Amino acid sequence: MNKKKDSKTVKDVSSTSSTRGVKAATEVGGVKGVDKAGAVQKTGRVANVKSTSSAPTLDFEKRDKYFAMVSEEADKLAKQGILPKHNREIIEQAVKVAIDAALLEPTGESNKAKKDKK
Repeated sequence: MNKKKDSKTVKDVSSTSSTRGVKAATEVGGVKGVDKAGAVQKTGRVANVKSTSSAPTLDFEKRDKYFAMVSEEADKLAKQGILPKHNREIIEQAVKVAIDAALLEPTGESNKAKKDKK
């Protein structure tokens, strides 16, 4: 292998100035033990907590309206240059997937079945 030398190549290293001695590590004393943790107290049931948010609840009937709003806002942000055009479609689809995920009922019982049990 033939290496070419250029002007940036280090040619020689001159001697270094004297070094100083390394200080020895001090001895570590004993380690204090950790106290045992106590039991966590039980929390009481939270009842009748009202939402302070004015955000609408997501429901399937308004799904198309939400999607139209997402597309409209994505268009606005892209035109303003806030949302890069090459990422617009990806971000718009991600928001739509998040809306769909929020609309899905958990597996198992439906909300109606849960209300009937109360």
